[in-house]
Amino acid sequence: MIEAGRRWARGDLDGQPLNEALEDAARFGIDLPEDALAQPSFELWEDHARPLDAFLAVSGQWRVAPMGLAGVRYLGLDYGAVGHGFDLAGIALTPSEWADFRTIEAGAAEELNRE
Repeated sequence: MIEAGRRWARGDLDGQPLNEALEDAARFGIDLPEDALAQPSFELWEDHARPLDAFLAVSGQWRVAPMGLAGVRYLGLDYGAVGHGFDLAGIALTPSEWADFRTIEAGAAEELNRE
């Protein structure tokens, strides 16, 4: 589940190469094979689909701390906003699904804060 959060943060949750990187390489005359940026396969177990869908529904609700010229540090999701988002989307997670949701959040925060 941590890898799902990391992939969300990188923008490659679907495992496809980032077209932007291929476009940049072409712009500089670098010929990259299509599979040069492919990510290793990522499989999501059916039991983890609901926590991931829940995360995607509220993935814009991050709490951040300013770090001056260094930008921001992602602290975690704002659970007050997450609760309202869940209510509006009709999402109710079991305690086990909530734990998986938190694991996805941890992976995303780790990747977002990578230097």
